[in-house]
Parts: sequence; structure tokens; C-alpha cells
Amino acid sequence: MVLLQQPKLKTCRCGYRDKGNRNGIHFQFKKCGYTIHADLNGAINIAKAISGFAA
Repeated sequence: MVLLQQPKLKTCRCGYRDKGNRNGIHFQFKKCGYTIHADLNGAINIAKAISGFAA
């Protein structure tokens, strides 16, 4: 079993972290303006973590 730790701060593909990036079911990253659905963002983060591409 693999246990993944959920990050406390939300990170964008540009690398900017801020707790305020999440707004309900969406992430809108304050630095670059990138917007993504929270579930899709989570799925991408999990895929990166299990594939070894997580930063």
C-alpha cells in the first residue's frame, strides 16, 4: 500500500504555492492565472507522485 501525503499548500505547474489558490471546486493560481478543476488537479498530482515525476 502506498500512502500519499496531501500537501498543505496548493502548488501550480509554475511552482507558486498559496493556500488561497483553491476556490471551492476550482484552483485558480494567483501568480499565473492557471485554472483547473480540483479533482483533475488532484488526479494529476497523484499520477505524478506514483510515477516518480513529483517535485
